[in-house]
Amino acid sequence: MLLLASDVAKLSFYSTSALQLESAQAQTLRPRETIQIRGSTSGSFINPIPEPYISLMYPPTPSFTGVGTSNFTWGRGLQVLENIVINGPTDDGDRNVNHVTRVVSQQDPNFLRFAGTPFNVSIPKGFRLGSEAQTQGEVFSLGKLSYFNSTIQIGSGVSSVDFLTGIGINQTTGIDPMVYPSTLDIINSPNSLDAQASADYVKFPPRSNPPVDFKTPEGAPLTLEILGFGEITGDGFSNRIDEFRVLEGKSASANLIGRFANPCELIVRDAVKVEIKQPSIQAIFTPNFDLTLKQAADICGYDHFNWYQEITHDPLPIPARDESIYPGGKLTPPYFDAPLGGHTTYLADFGPGYGDDYFPFYWDEYESRNPRTRDDKDARVSK
Repeated sequence: MLLLASDVAKLSFYSTSALQLESAQAQTLRPRETIQIRGSTSGSFINPIPEPYISLMYPPTPSFTGVGTSNFTWGRGLQVLENIVINGPTDDGDRNVNHVTRVVSQQDPNFLRFAGTPFNVSIPKGFRLGSEAQTQGEVFSLGKLSYFNSTIQIGSGVSSVDFLTGIGINQTTGIDPMVYPSTLDIINSPNSLDAQASADYVKFPPRSNPPVDFKTPEGAPLTLEILGFGEITGDGFSNRIDEFRVLEGKSASANLIGRFANPCELIVRDAVKVEIKQPSIQAIFTPNFDLTLKQAADICGYDHFNWYQEITHDPLPIPARDESIYPGGKLTPPYFDAPLGGHTTYLADFGPGYGDDYFPFYWDEYESRNPRTRDDKDARVSK
């Protein structure tokens, strides 16, 4: 059983509450044990989305190549035109002039190119959760993303493209290859005299899909988390880690960085909210990515969720039932909510059986109220 220290909801005045995960495995996994894995990365671009419709004058006519490869181009480069006179005025006074227009030059399209790289990183053997463990994850290079920012014709561009990061393992570890999908938004900035303001850029939007996971040798789930862009070379810059900007008509390369993380971190991160409605306070856990409680637990590699709640202030505590644990049934804060063995009286809101078991959790482990198999979208605890 692991406490998600990163998602503690403090219930002021009366209690503190934290989400608890429970493993379906009987064995205890030691999270500090690690293994070294060596492999290489690859990347490809799929599913380009045409830029939105602008006006009747500029209907979308997207142009792109390289779908399914590591070299993706989009947009028709701006053309430089020249008028050529074919024949001019004649001797007999004919003033008709014929001319044609020809393309003198055309800019290259935009492109994104990805070059993978070998890696050698340390990953945990067992389960690892919590903010401290997350910051201890080894950050490494996933490869180099090169970006050429051309000037293209209106309506020929795309607004986003999906990027698939492939992870291949070069040793026998029991870890299968994986493909990690993400999306790159492509932002075309209006051109002006300000070079930096005119820079187009790509960015990683917030995730909308559940993380893809693989298993460590001891069965713990892990996923690849793309953190963003690191060192940039060439005519590019970045104001945020999730953005990569390139000056108009220029090219640059950025180091794509990531780390292996427990997929549960992405599911529970900032997923506990607290609502105060006097005289009560309520903590609500809503898994990210629109997952149900059961789906979230499955991806996390656990059986179900439960709350751990601790009473920090209680002027009139209901006596505990088990006097062998609590002499005289007296409860002195801080204490588990509900106490081990339950109270001497039941709380009307929860009915018979509330807090009867000997686990330090809010919901009984042997009662149907525990959402171990529920398809609910959230789990709530209140005081």
